[in-house]
Amino acid sequence: MRAVYDSPRQRMLIFGGGANYPIGNELWSLTLTGAPTWSLLAPSGLPPWERQLAGAVYDPVRDRMLVYGGFNGVYYMNDVWAYSPGSTVSVPAPSLESNAGLALAPPRPNPSSGEAVLDYLLPQPGRVTLEVFDTSGRRVQRILDSELSAGHHVATWRGEGDGGKPVHSGIYFVRLQCDGQTATRRVLRLD
Repeated sequence: MRAVYDSPRQRMLIFGGGANYPIGNELWSLTLTGAPTWSLLAPSGLPPWERQLAGAVYDPVRDRMLVYGGFNGVYYMNDVWAYSPGSTVSVPAPSLESNAGLALAPPRPNPSSGEAVLDYLLPQPGRVTLEVFDTSGRRVQRILDSELSAGHHVATWRGEGDGGKPVHSGIYFVRLQCDGQTATRRVLRLD
């Protein structure tokens, strides 16, 4: 659980879970003027993934709370999520690429010398392909080509090509496709 002081609104913002608390992704506000009052906030947009042990700071210049890193119970995360009153944004790009609900989170860890974890969200069931391409557009590996249910899914890329051999260091692109929608993320592979 992480807390920051939102000085313009005289409140404390509290996000996520902690080492001795359930892993979560809720954002709470505690007013510090008058009688203290707890409120569960419902930011617009896609919420960040559930986590504990994240870092958080308040950015007074841009009037936002930044939450970064953390642990989701299985994997360490390296993303950044921002809450601005009335909206959510990710830094420097959305934490999830979304096209009418299809979402692909940034690969983690990134850069990677081992496995890269790929979280994605499907708004409805459908045929899904998850592939890795090099910078010239050549497909390196097809990770998945299957019918899947709606919801959150996780896959991994071990830094291999279709033949099972490790790829060289460089920039690669992970592409998720489902029912005519596409989301793409970049991953840096290190030998």
